[in-house]
Amino acid sequence: MGLGEAVKGPLYVQGTIRPPLVKGVFAMTISQNECRALLEDHYNAVTRKRLAHTERVLALCRAILGELPPAERERVDAGLLDAAATLHDIAKPDDKENHHKKALKIILRARQEQALKAGSPAPEPGAGPFFLALGEVIRHHKGKFKPEPPCAREAAILRTADKIDMLHQGWEESEIKYRDTLSKIHEYCQKHSLEPFYRALKAAAEKVKIPRDG
Repeated sequence: MGLGEAVKGPLYVQGTIRPPLVKGVFAMTISQNECRALLEDHYNAVTRKRLAHTERVLALCRAILGELPPAERERVDAGLLDAAATLHDIAKPDDKENHHKKALKIILRARQEQALKAGSPAPEPGAGPFFLALGEVIRHHKGKFKPEPPCAREAAILRTADKIDMLHQGWEESEIKYRDTLSKIHEYCQKHSLEPFYRALKAAAEKVKIPRDG
């Protein structure tokens, strides 16, 4: 069962997203502490540089979310966004080029391994709606931007935050990548009647993009 089928009932009305999208619609089942533990366990001897990027992206996602107008902010699952921001690079040590595609598999495996180590009951095998959504959001922080509509907002915020951190760190061609990200998100939003969200996202991103002293 894919994400569309898993959440079609509560999220869709005649093929469109039902406004307002209720926070926590994916039934948040993973805490920020568990996300961090999964990340650190999988990285093993993780470098401070990689964890620092994750922490900055998480902070940027929250900053963008905070800058959105209330009507748009209420349609974002903040728990899903936090989890995706924390775990978006978990597969990078395994496959840098395709880490966005392999994250969900690694997250599910890591949860099983963590439960085994702790002597806790193993999580249900497979991915329920929340984890399908988590994988979908992470998958679209790189490459094509064609997420399933129920988690498009979270995917757009994560991808934008990731590129803003590149800008702040002065990575090569970061401005080009940032503009390309906004262009891809805009194209997607035009096709899915999400232009008000895109305008709000772009305005929020431009504010957050300006580095703050200290």
